[in-house]
Amino acid sequence: GTGDIANVARAITVRLEGAIAGSGVLVGRDGNRYTVLTAWHVVSGQRAGEELTLTTADGKEHQIDDRTIQRIPDVDLALVSFVDARSYRVAVIADPERIERGQQVLVSGFPYRRQQKLFFSSGTLVASAKATIDQGYQLLYTNDTDAGMSGGAIVNQQGELVGIHGRGEIDATASAMGRIVKTGVNQGVPAGFYLAFISGRVVQGPRQGGETIDDYLAQIRSLLNQPGQEEAVVELANRALKFGPNPDIYFYRAIGRWLHLEACTNSHYVSKPGIASGSDNKEFRGLAAALNCATGRRRRLHRVDDAAQALSRDAALDLAQAIRLRPDYAEAFNALGVILEDQGFLVSRSDYRISFRRVYTSLGFDNHEDEVVKIYGRAIKLNPSLDIAYYNRSLLSSGRSTREQVADLRRAIALNPSNWKAHLVLAYLLRHGTCAANSGICGGTLWSRDYRMEDGTCESNLKKSIEIVKAPESLFRAMNMQFSGEVSDLLSPEKFCSNHSGRAFLPSL
Repeated sequence: GTGDIANVARAITVRLEGAIAGSGVLVGRDGNRYTVLTAWHVVSGQRAGEELTLTTADGKEHQIDDRTIQRIPDVDLALVSFVDARSYRVAVIADPERIERGQQVLVSGFPYRRQQKLFFSSGTLVASAKATIDQGYQLLYTNDTDAGMSGGAIVNQQGELVGIHGRGEIDATASAMGRIVKTGVNQGVPAGFYLAFISGRVVQGPRQGGETIDDYLAQIRSLLNQPGQEEAVVELANRALKFGPNPDIYFYRAIGRWLHLEACTNSHYVSKPGIASGSDNKEFRGLAAALNCATGRRRRLHRVDDAAQALSRDAALDLAQAIRLRPDYAEAFNALGVILEDQGFLVSRSDYRISFRRVYTSLGFDNHEDEVVKIYGRAIKLNPSLDIAYYNRSLLSSGRSTREQVADLRRAIALNPSNWKAHLVLAYLLRHGTCAANSGICGGTLWSRDYRMEDGTCESNLKKSIEIVKAPESLFRAMNMQFSGEVSDLLSPEKFCSNHSGRAFLPSL
């Protein structure tokens, strides 16, 4: 039963603390020396002489000699070892050929924000690819994971080790373009790579035989957070649909199309004179070229262009199809709200407006701005842990009070403290007070008294956002919003928080 599987996972999962904290799995014993399998990115930052400790299920700490760290080539896996005379349980590794989509799995690890307590999460394998995937991320699964669980165990219903948890969606919320993309799946590396490594075989080689839909799903997922790969995502999705209708493939194709439009719009806007530094201009011009953002008339792809509106319409059609195939697809409803909110202001041609109206009415929604609240509400009802749906709903001020917006932001941050956009929008709301959003509370003193203790100040939330994204300049580039200011506004929180000029925050997929 589930309890037995959890007991196995508890016995074999260890906590690693060094340059960064993570998890690992006991996979071998030779005399008194134990071998631990973890994710390479958990231990790759260790420098010679830095302390690295490992805590086993009995609570005992073991010092790891950094000279025992060994990377498994071409994949996000590494080995470390320690010596102890005690008897610890080691994992039984599942037959790689018997790992298939649809199997129930348990993920175990030590999240940062759970006081270093072991956490278990049940879910389903979405894909088990056989093709060569970047970093070896051939496993996709729906388990709820958190930062710090990287390197933890993925265990099947027989208590066998299927793979090593690599990265979850919370781990990748901040990227070069500031994306927050929720797909409902996480990525792991099959334990079979470890078996190949210790037996001297090639770890990752070219796949023999034909491609499968699992191969496409894994390839697409590995590219989603890589700026410049949007068109590749769409092309892979097009090929995958030859296997027949699949809600995940339609969803991913929609995301690829929308991210292409977002990146082109961002590069178009931020590369304007006076908006960013010369180095930023160069970076975004290069990105625009890589993304093929120019239209047939060689103008940059922008939201008001027909090409951009067609991308938006096609993304909406894909999301509608994904929802028809999977009516409980919370992430698709969230993405649909993003597109409806954006296109409602920008679509000019009547045929595009008709296309959008048909999409939304076919799913039971009216084609009006106030329906976006209901769409995000549907996403939240289907998945109450979907932090970006709360964040996106917080951006809607029409007919909503600032108190409601703040409540959504509180929930988004509670679910995902790494959601830097939520901290930034909260800073904006705390700076502005309330009148513009129909709250009926127009006094800054009353606002401060009501919210400062629980929500902090504009300055504290802005600093938190900067801390998550690592630097003010990075935050400026990552904002993914129409920013009417300079990077200096973020170098000085006091300037940002005293400047009442408007900013249009963009939602997250």
